[in-house]
Amino acid sequence: MLKINKWNVFFVLAVCVTAIYYIIPNIYGKSEVTALPKFLSQKQVNLGLDLQGGSHLLLEVDTKSVLKEKSEDLVDDIRKSLRKTKIKYSNLGSKITGAVVTITEPEKITTAKNSIKENIEKGILIEESKNKLNLFFSDQYIIDTRANTVEQSIEVVRKRVDESGTKEPSIQRQGEERIVVQLPGIKNPERVKALIGRTAKLNFHMLDPTTVELAEQRGKLPPGTFKALNSDPTAYEKQFVVKKKSTTNWGKAQKCCCDC
Repeated sequence: MLKINKWNVFFVLAVCVTAIYYIIPNIYGKSEVTALPKFLSQKQVNLGLDLQGGSHLLLEVDTKSVLKEKSEDLVDDIRKSLRKTKIKYSNLGSKITGAVVTITEPEKITTAKNSIKENIEKGILIEESKNKLNLFFSDQYIIDTRANTVEQSIEVVRKRVDESGTKEPSIQRQGEERIVVQLPGIKNPERVKALIGRTAKLNFHMLDPTTVELAEQRGKLPPGTFKALNSDPTAYEKQFVVKKKSTTNWGKAQKCCCDC
C-alpha cells in the first residue's frame, strides 16, 4: 500500500493555494481587479511584448544637428579669441564638424593658433595652411558627443514613456545612434510616436550686460550675442541681449533666459 507523508501533502496543498492566490487577479481585466476582496492579491503579471503584443519602435538620434550646433559655437569661440588678441581675420565660418578662418596678417598665424588653443575646449585639432586655419573635432570628441547625445535621448524617451503609464517598458541603445523601444500592451504606435517623437531641447543662455538701447547706439551687438524678446509683454524691458553659447556656470549667474 502506497503511503504518502502528510507533510508532503501539506506542502503540495500550500503551493497550490499560493498559486491560486496569485493567479486569480490575472483572470480579470485591469479595471475589474480593483473590485476583488481586500484579502486577495490585486497584483497582475505583466506580460511581455511576445505574449500580450504591443508597440516596437526603432528611433534614430539626430547627432549631426548636435555637431552642427557645436561647430557654430566653435565659430563664436574663435571670434572672441581673435578679437581678444586683436588679430585681424576674414572668412570665418563653420563646417559640418569644425570651422575655418583666414588670418589676414600671415605673420600672426602662429599667435592666432596659440590663442585659439588656449581659449577653446579640448578635442579641437588645428591644421595650418598658409594663412588659413582649419579647425575640426577629433575622432574621440565626436564619439563622446554622439554617445552623450544618445544617452540623454534615452533618458528623455524614458521619462515620456513613464508619463504614459506603460509598465515595464524596454528602452535600449542599438548601435551608435539608434534606440529600441518596446512597450507591452500599447497597441497604438501612432500615439506613442506623437508622445516620444517631439523635439526635446532646452537651452539656457546668459544675459549680456549690454542693453539693447546701448547696442543700437553702437550700431552693432557684442560678438557672440543675439536679441531675444521678453515673454512678458507687460514688462519694462521688451528685449534682451543674450549670449549665444549656453552656460552652466550658475555660480556667477545673475540673470538667465531659456530657449525651448
